[in-house]
Amino acid sequence: MHTTAFRRHPKDLRTRLGVMVLAAVTGVLAQACSDNSGPAGPSFQNGQTVPVTGTAPTAKDIKVQVVANPASTEPGRRVGITVFVTNANGQPLAGKKVVVNTSTNTKALGTVDAALGTTDSNGIYQTTVVVRCNDAVDNNGTALLTLTVDAFVEGASSATTGGSASVTLVSASGNSPCL
Repeated sequence: MHTTAFRRHPKDLRTRLGVMVLAAVTGVLAQACSDNSGPAGPSFQNGQTVPVTGTAPTAKDIKVQVVANPASTEPGRRVGITVFVTNANGQPLAGKKVVVNTSTNTKALGTVDAALGTTDSNGIYQTTVVVRCNDAVDNNGTALLTLTVDAFVEGASSATTGGSASVTLVSASGNSPCL
């Protein structure tokens, strides 16, 4: 007498074996991708996402980048300035004091709207610079072509302040506030 009630179909066995192998591979990958040292991304506090911020044990670990937008302007216009402060691993440094100033080789140029501030939770400080109409020439009457925006960050060494951006001054157009 041949009973088929206890015989397993080969397709069922392959399906179960496949599911077990898939579960084992998933578990191994999950363990391998985790450093088990805390959250792998943003954490949550009071229902809000809180970005993970870094630390910088030495002044050399602080990296500063300054971006001017637009990179060229005519006198009488505003330029947005964004200062990015990160550690050597690219993690944002929150709560760092920032000082922004402007200059050329011959004189101070432009007015920084908020020259002093603190980086936010993303390591960013933003302000604007107004290039005044009378800033288009230096003390000798020579046309100025470039404005330099520097950012100095609390705790950064002078070698790593690293923060400067250039703004090219262009001739006033027909709708310039300086005409």
